[in-house]
Amino acid sequence: MPQLTIIYSGVRKNYQVTPATSLSSLLQKACTEFRVNEKQFRLKYNGKLIDLAVPYRLSGIPAGTTLELVKGATQIKSATAVVALQLEDNRIQTTTLTSNSLWTVLLQFEKEHQLNLTRRIDSKGNYLQPVIVHLNRELKQNKDFFEINLDLLGISGNVLLRLRFIETTISLDSIQFEQNTNEKESIQTNSTNLTNESSTNNEIILSESKIETNNQIIENLNNLDNQINVNSENVNLNTNIILNNQNDSKINDSKEIDIEINQNQNNNLIVNNNNANNNNANNN
Repeated sequence: MPQLTIIYSGVRKNYQVTPATSLSSLLQKACTEFRVNEKQFRLKYNGKLIDLAVPYRLSGIPAGTTLELVKGATQIKSATAVVALQLEDNRIQTTTLTSNSLWTVLLQFEKEHQLNLTRRIDSKGNYLQPVIVHLNRELKQNKDFFEINLDLLGISGNVLLRLRFIETTISLDSIQFEQNTNEKESIQTNSTNLTNESSTNNEIILSESKIETNNQIIENLNNLDNQINVNSENVNLNTNIILNNQNDSKINDSKEIDIEINQNQNNNLIVNNNNANNNNANNN
C-alpha cells in the first residue's frame, strides 16, 4: 500500500493511502494527529498547495513523497461551486459558495427544493442523522457539518455529494439543541477569524504606512545630502576665488614694489647726473 509522509514543525508522520483516498481526508487525519485546526491548514507538494478535491490516484503525487502541512486555509478565496446531491431516489443540484459549511449547503437544498434533510425522524420519533459522503470520506457528526466547508473538502467547480441517513436514539429536540450550540460556536469562531484577519490587515496597513514614512525620511535625507554637496561645492568655489584674488593682490603688490624700485633708481641716476654736471661746471 502506498505511503505518504507529512511534516509539520520538524515532526514527520507516515500515512497509508489507497488510490481512492481523498486528500481532504488525509489533511483531516494529519491535522487531528498534529493537533491543529483543519480550517487553517493545507497540504503542500513541491511548494504548491495540493488540490484536495481529487483522490490520491489523480493527484500525481508519487508514493513515498513528503508533504508539508502549512498554515494557509484562511487565504483561500471563496468561489462558487455547482453541487449535486445524490439522494436515495433522485438527484438535486444547487450553486453555492465554497466558503459555506456543509450545514448551510443542506439548508440551501431544503429551501430550494422544499425538502426535509436536517429534521427527519423515524417511526419512534428518534432523529435520523444525515451522512454526507464525498469520495470515500463520510461526514456524519453534527459538529463536522458546521465546521467543515466546501473549501476544506477541496471542492471547486462541479462536485457530487451523496446523502443517506442513519438511525439514532436521540430525540429531535435534543439534536436541535446540539445543532444550535454548534451553530453558535461556528458563528463565534468565524467572528474570531474575521477579527484576526482584520487585525492582520490593520498591521499590514500600519507597516505599509511606516515603510512609506521611512521612504520619505530617506528621500529627505538624500535631498539634504545633495544640498550639502552643492553648498560644499559653492564653498570650495568661493575659496578658490578668494585664493585667486589673494594671488592677484600679491602680484599687484610685487609690481608696485618693482615700480617703486625703478623710480628710486631713476631718481638716483638723475641726482648723479646733476652732480656730474655741477663738477664739470666748476672745473671750467
